[in-house]
Amino acid sequence: MIKIIEVRVRKYKFNENTHRIEMKKFIKKEIEGCKKFFVSKSYSFNYGIYAFSKNQISIDIEKKRVLSNTHQQALINFSLNDKDMVLMQRGISLIHIWTIKESYSKFYNKGLNMDFKKINISWLKDDLFNVKHPDFDQIKAKILTTTDTIISISSNEECLIKFETLKGVI
Repeated sequence: MIKIIEVRVRKYKFNENTHRIEMKKFIKKEIEGCKKFFVSKSYSFNYGIYAFSKNQISIDIEKKRVLSNTHQQALINFSLNDKDMVLMQRGISLIHIWTIKESYSKFYNKGLNMDFKKINISWLKDDLFNVKHPDFDQIKAKILTTTDTIISISSNEECLIKFETLKGVI
């Protein structure tokens, strides 16, 4: 039987000129009431996001954008393996793959200290993926794609996601 866990996600769009420090202060204040939950947060450009659940989760957000050739090459060199190239041939973008790998490494509190080339992603269905590094357990990643962002949520189980988009007011 598949266990489904509930994850609440709140995404904020801040003004273009809002400094990252101010965004972090705002999100920190927002999550103060989530002490009984697992909480994960992420930032990309003028977007801030956090997720909370009774189960361990992690989240990553990336603003949709065209990557420069230099940025693309850096991500490829740092993170892609042969299996990822197959995913890209099937229509999964480089930013989607990066977002999945980053939320996976956050799940294990490794951040960018994990070898992203060793993280293997297999597409299960629609927006759901299995993710595995040889030194860590396999977990699930779910992708949410909005008009302006790509979001990955990693957890031990499939997630039922309750999503809210809010305007960050600072």
